[in-house]
Amino acid sequence: MSIAGGPIAAGELVAIENVDQLLEMDLPGLEIADVEVVDLGGVEATRFDVTVAADAVCTLDDPCEYAFTTSTGVTKELSATQHHRIWWIDDHPHGPAMMIAMSPKGDEFIQRATDLVNTINFN
Repeated sequence: MSIAGGPIAAGELVAIENVDQLLEMDLPGLEIADVEVVDLGGVEATRFDVTVAADAVCTLDDPCEYAFTTSTGVTKELSATQHHRIWWIDDHPHGPAMMIAMSPKGDEFIQRATDLVNTINFN
């Protein structure tokens, strides 16, 4: 898993080996909150919320947009208008795995998505 800072076309990819590395990174303009280790259907996952900071100063020279990119090239951009809830699974046979639910900031969908994700069973 990698994270790119700035617009996807211009962002420099930074490889992320595990969730602790991600959570310790200095990512200007991003707020990571409510970090919690959870049981995700029999698999340990770290769940956390990500938003672009309300007071982030974004310029062409110093953009505050980020995206996650998988080893297969799938990219998920983090939007300044969205609330993102992420479940990160480190112990996956093919490297880190991640699920993202997103909704407009202030919308109740994140809780509805969490309720749905909580029904997953990996056993």
